[in-house]
Amino acid sequence: MEASGADGRLYLAKDVHAVVIDEDVVLLDASTDMYFCITDGARHLAFTPSGDVLARDPSALDDLVEAGLLSPRSTVRPSLPPRPTRSMWPPRATASVGPRLLAALQATFRARRGLADLSFLDLIGSGTPSTPIASVSDLSADLAGFERLRPWLPIDGECLSRSYHLRLFLRARGHDPRWVFGVRVWPFMAHCWLQVGDMALDDDLERLVAYHPIMAA
Repeated sequence: MEASGADGRLYLAKDVHAVVIDEDVVLLDASTDMYFCITDGARHLAFTPSGDVLARDPSALDDLVEAGLLSPRSTVRPSLPPRPTRSMWPPRATASVGPRLLAALQATFRARRGLADLSFLDLIGSGTPSTPIASVSDLSADLAGFERLRPWLPIDGECLSRSYHLRLFLRARGHDPRWVFGVRVWPFMAHCWLQVGDMALDDDLERLVAYHPIMAA
């Protein structure tokens, strides 16, 4: 296996994302939906925003190259949003459900199929990004309307399914939130939520402040 490019540089592999949390390094391989936590990894590794991987001792990268987490080829990757400082959750607006019922039912149908048939990598890449055409007040009303409908929609459970479901609905309503995946350590936990700018849409800020974004779609 080629350990590095012609210039000796290594990068995160195409579907691999990383975040440094204090002295630890967490890697996410989206192609396998697997997380790797390297305790005290920040003492040996550093990452640039473009995905370059720097190491005090190049031999420390050998295992990561062997595992397919690093590559000699650079990959353009979207920038991460800031950690949320505000939240629209729980929705405080009041909204009628009638104008939103069809979009909610269509999102439910698509979400059920996607969750059943798509891999994690395909799931986060599914759907067509759009240019937002709705206002912040529309966003607040749509969140409130969806929350009123949600008890009757047959999708709930873990954050992945809930955020995917809501994202499909919001895109149909003219919004394009970022789907953010975050991690924490000690204890290690992974979580995901929707976000616009620095505003979380579907979770409490008090919960999210513990998480560091590692990937956004």
